[in-house]
Amino acid sequence: MSLLDRVLAVFGGDTSAPALQPLADRRADAWVNGFTGFGTARDKVAGSYFDWTVILSSAELEALFYNDDVAAKIVGKLPFEMFRRGYELEGHQAERCADSIEELGLDRKIRQAITWARLYGGAAVVLGIMDGQEMDKPVNVESVQKIAFANVIDRRYLVPLRYYSDPTQSKFGEPEIYTLVVPVGMNQNNVLIHESRLLRFDGTEVDVVNRQRNAGWSYSVLQRVYDTIQKFGNAFSAASQLTVDAGQAVFSMKGWITAVGANAGANAARMTMVDQQRSSGRAIVLDTDKESFRREGVQLSGLPDLLDRFMVRVAGAAEMPVSILFGQAPAGMNATGESDLTQWYDSVAAAQLDTVLPALTRVCNLLTKGQWDGEIEFKSLREPDDKKRADVDYVNAQTWAIYIANNVLSAEEVKLEEFGDIPIEVDVEALQAIIEAENDAAEMMNYAAPQLPIVASAPTSEGPNPAPAETLGTAGAAQPNAASGGQTPTSRNR
Repeated sequence: MSLLDRVLAVFGGDTSAPALQPLADRRADAWVNGFTGFGTARDKVAGSYFDWTVILSSAELEALFYNDDVAAKIVGKLPFEMFRRGYELEGHQAERCADSIEELGLDRKIRQAITWARLYGGAAVVLGIMDGQEMDKPVNVESVQKIAFANVIDRRYLVPLRYYSDPTQSKFGEPEIYTLVVPVGMNQNNVLIHESRLLRFDGTEVDVVNRQRNAGWSYSVLQRVYDTIQKFGNAFSAASQLTVDAGQAVFSMKGWITAVGANAGANAARMTMVDQQRSSGRAIVLDTDKESFRREGVQLSGLPDLLDRFMVRVAGAAEMPVSILFGQAPAGMNATGESDLTQWYDSVAAAQLDTVLPALTRVCNLLTKGQWDGEIEFKSLREPDDKKRADVDYVNAQTWAIYIANNVLSAEEVKLEEFGDIPIEVDVEALQAIIEAENDAAEMMNYAAPQLPIVASAPTSEGPNPAPAETLGTAGAAQPNAASGGQTPTSRNR
């Protein structure tokens, strides 16, 4: 019994996949109208059903990627955006990991692997992990000395040989051992590689059964959008033909059919001469009784709107804004705006967390022998322009001013918080000394001031029960410090 049969046996499936029957033959319930024919055998729509299309071959995928700009951008734009702004490593081992990642060129390798995975349905980065083990053995994380190399291999040359077959394990149904078919060079010996020595990337999401049918991999992202791209290309080709034939010249001659039979060569030469001589700066000489010439125009009104609809359809299938996929948002009701860009960058950020972050984390964990405890933070994908940045700075400045005015923070604390970690000339030690001195002075005012006596007021002429005099406590409690705005300063560690 094959692995696929065992998998299907676990889930109660069947290896056979019979062809789908037309919907009209399979449906037992539907809206039916005998007068209009809806839902009956006369209903043409009821004959439509959905079925598998032909799976794109590697040759077709290559042709699309290298010759069609729309297909290439659908494949490559998302991986490019993932690394466009970069990321930061934080932690006491971050510098070591960053140096190794830069030395291996791992950012570029991961981006390439994700691109080929989206094109072919799968790819991997083969890591040269130096742990004293053979390539077909699991990685011993505690014995890793270094990562010597990182090579990108797409699914065409990386064939799963053995799978995890225990359904109670988390990696059930995933490849355990791969056969690497060396694609270049004189050494054509195959290499066995354990999955723990790979950074694997897939194209589209597939279930375990389709993964087995597809040789352990997924499908290209172009598989779903292929029909839409094809129709889009045909629409623009048709529009190109219309522009070529936008002004069709028509030459009329009396008795043309008879003349052709009598002297076809002379008549053909006559039309050729007229066609060659006509232009906006030259006249045409015709026989008044026997010849005429006119231009038939082609109506192109509404064509731009139709092409815009095709652009929106392709962008929707590719899950990309029109402004990103085609470089310019179309005008009209369907023009993409700020919300579409926000959604696009949110999708890129989600892909970073789902695809790039686990790969980088795993590499850092290998480089630190399983002791990685740092963080990887991706930079914001949208950098604000000068005006937006100035608006943000203005709001922040107002906030800091309110904090200072109400003694929430001192001016020195604000300066440390806002400018202490950027390369400007700020004497951090001097500012910290000022803050400590102010805190010490405040404490002395609160706790070291002498106790003032209670002074009783003399009777007045206001009546037998005059208002009691104000009771004075300590100088720090009853008499607010003018410099503190009426509040007692407290120490705040920054």
